Amino acid sequence: MKPIIPFVSNYSLEEKTEWLNQLQIAMPEERVVLAENIDVIELDKTEIAIVADPDLDLLKSLKSLKWVQTLSAGVEGLIAVAKSHNFQIVRMIDPNLSNAMAESVLTWALFIKNKIPTYLLQQKNKNWNQLNYQPANKCKIGILGLGAMGKASANKLLKNNFQVLGWSHSKNSIDGVTTFYGENGLIDFVRQCQILICLLPLTNETKGFVDTRLLRELPEGASVINFSRGGLLVTNDLLVELDDDHIYHAILDVFDQEPLPVDNCLWSNPKVTILPHVAAITDPNTATVIVAKNVKGYRDTGSLRKFVDLSKGY
Repeated sequence: MKPIIPFVSNYSLEEKTEWLNQLQIAMPEERVVLAENIDVIELDKTEIAIVADPDLDLLKSLKSLKWVQTLSAGVEGLIAVAKSHNFQIVRMIDPNLSNAMAESVLTWALFIKNKIPTYLLQQKNKNWNQLNYQPANKCKIGILGLGAMGKASANKLLKNNFQVLGWSHSKNSIDGVTTFYGENGLIDFVRQCQILICLLPLTNETKGFVDTRLLRELPEGASVINFSRGGLLVTNDLLVELDDDHIYHAILDVFDQEPLPVDNCLWSNPKVTILPHVAAITDPNTATVIVAKNVKGYRDTGSLRKFVDLSKGY
């Protein structure tokens, strides 16, 4: 009999039950069980775990664990434990997740380009004032991070006639996108971005990546969209640039602490739009099919082709 696959998650019971049902539909030949319902003897045999906002102490206790499958694209919380306890991470790579991100990027880029924050403020003040229109082909949008989500977002913006720039750590190429890479290309990239979209993974290298140094290089009146992780952006540095009117507006979907505390000053800042981490939400219907394929591949061959590079963090 195959070892049980524990589902390790701090989601609500309702969310965990929904995921568990979908996982069992996707791979009926496997036994996927909530980790808290498995006895210690069975847990000790576990080679695979499926995780979503997992209890790290529980993961550490799995003596035979070889790899974990995440249900989200972010893996920064797992890297240290994976290194210290010698297991691998398979990140969720779902084209639907990339498509969802691309839709969010387009939605909020249009929100900024069309000056909706100003119109909302005018409505609050009962001020009737028509602003100048900027066509998409005159607006330069820069994507910081050209992974699967960055590429999908770039292509979505291109199809809607935006000028698209992209930056990545190493050399990259996307048709129609002006690309930059490495430290030498970073400032040249940022200086051209009317809207900067943050999609870099959070690693030791990228923590605090978007700070005063970078924000001051943006053109005056530029805007920032952070759909990556809260730790990528130094919030206090952003607030200074917003207060100085160097930055027009910020769309923030991710934060150092989530949910965002009710007493956080970002809630009341008219130059900030807050979203509750919804830019790209994993769809259980498609994600569980991907999980099932990865598990079957491992059962059949004893290996998987693509793990997270623990030294890089992505």
